[in-house]
Amino acid sequence: MVPGAEERTRERLAVALAKGTNLAENESFLAEHRIEALFSVTPFAIQELVVLHAAHRRAIPAITSILSFDNITTRPPLPITFDRYLVWNAYNADEIRRGYPWVPPATIDIVGPGQFDFYADPQYVQDRATWLARIGVSPEVPTVLYGAGPPSVSPHEDQYVDDLIAAIRRGALPRDLKIVLRRHPNDHPERWERFRADPAVAFDDPGAVGTEHYRPGQVNMARAQIVDLCSALAHTDVHVSVSSTMTLDGAFFDKPQIAPAYDRRGGRRQRRRARELYEREHFLPIVASGGLELAASSDELVRQVRGALDRPDRLGPQRRAMLAAVCTFTDGGAIG
Repeated sequence: MVPGAEERTRERLAVALAKGTNLAENESFLAEHRIEALFSVTPFAIQELVVLHAAHRRAIPAITSILSFDNITTRPPLPITFDRYLVWNAYNADEIRRGYPWVPPATIDIVGPGQFDFYADPQYVQDRATWLARIGVSPEVPTVLYGAGPPSVSPHEDQYVDDLIAAIRRGALPRDLKIVLRRHPNDHPERWERFRADPAVAFDDPGAVGTEHYRPGQVNMARAQIVDLCSALAHTDVHVSVSSTMTLDGAFFDKPQIAPAYDRRGGRRQRRRARELYEREHFLPIVASGGLELAASSDELVRQVRGALDRPDRLGPQRRAMLAAVCTFTDGGAIG
């Protein structure tokens, strides 16, 4: 870094905040309501930027709970120095220390993923027969949950559903296998619409696009959405997703986790990117645990799914090690 560059950047930021935002309005709000402390769960979101700076200017104590284990390394820098940091695991604590060396280590607390507490609460899992009936799947057939990611991360992943369907049709997977396709809450339905008429696919829709151009899970999840997610994780046999938090979600329910790491449609660059999705810093402990199987080809994906259907208990200890490494606490008491 050029000497003095950081100081000059901070000076320009201060001018921009004062002239180009409603910083004064936020400061007035905090003063008028006698706010004594601030708690942020999305400190990287631009919607929180100004109020965080307003609180910092007024010397209001602020605490942040980092929402996801990937946020520290994949999101923009934190806008202010917080008085306390709540993170998922030891890796996240180290990322805070490395990225923000002025932060006292004693202000970083490892608490686990608070938003996963509902996985330990049986009231969030619907009756199996009721849930399967809702998505049109017979209780007797085997199932693969395909948890799709956002197109910004995995624009190539529809080919994996194609590969599973092709394997069912040629008999490489059970003829009655159902692929339960669950779109990412922030994705638009058009990307997956071509699978709707396929008899091998059952849709588990997390919510329709609203008038505000986001799906109902992007800002806040209703209780019914949480129940549907937990039920999908609990009542499907094998889970497939691309470099996703869904791997951890499914491991909470001790289901086999498989991750395609290939791109048979793209060129060399796309093939490399499909592999490198699993080499991002936040995902390395998941891969290292051995609880996630990486598929380097469509044939390997099919073999892994077939093996997981036959032996769902295989890699159970590794999945538990994965949760211990990345989520730290799995007793449903992170918030309590």
